[in-house]
Amino acid sequence: MFRRLALVPVLALLFAMTATAAGLPAFLSTGSPACNDLSAVSSMNPSPVQRVCGPVCEGSYRMPYTGSTLAADYTCSGATTGLNNVLLASANSDCQNLTGRNSCAFSVTITSACYQYTGGTLWYVGGYATYSCKDTSC
Repeated sequence: MFRRLALVPVLALLFAMTATAAGLPAFLSTGSPACNDLSAVSSMNPSPVQRVCGPVCEGSYRMPYTGSTLAADYTCSGATTGLNNVLLASANSDCQNLTGRNSCAFSVTITSACYQYTGGTLWYVGGYATYSCKDTSC
């Protein structure tokens, strides 16, 4: 007899679960249509980010370095300018072969500060460059 009485509340609960317009059982419904409306949830999702089509400085094409280079000129500033120009030309050449575009994020590291040999007339400077290659997101 105890088992039959234990089933009575369970059966009563099953009969009380009538479907509402929102498809929820009656005991879960708040009675308010606004609370049962799930269309508002979609407005909480962020919209997808619009990608702009155009040039980018692509980090995945980052070269380790151009290779150490030595430049010379009659002044220290001339040698430094010459070093920068040679390294930039080398980086642009590498990128042209890789992506068809020039380099970007170009940075020169001086490994040998300006020096002049005894009795010489030329100044020397050494260094290398790191860089990335321009690409397009289109």
